[in-house]
Amino acid sequence: MTHKWMRCLVPREWSADEALLAVNLLRQAMDAVWGVHGEAMADALAEERYRDRMDDYFESDPLGNVNLDDHGDIPF
Repeated sequence: MTHKWMRCLVPREWSADEALLAVNLLRQAMDAVWGVHGEAMADALAEERYRDRMDDYFESDPLGNVNLDDHGDIPF
């Protein structure tokens, strides 16, 4: 879920190249967090309190399938 207020944190004057660099950096940061804390995060996500918020932690396609890596694994 993206909160609308976060859009104000993204400068409108960025070029497309700058925006792509920012997205790449954020993706790498997310991958690093999963790499360090993935097992504990997966255990936490198995808890009932996260069941209705899975979309906050995984991207899904329009059909609602979880977007896993090429091997069908959780991204850690």
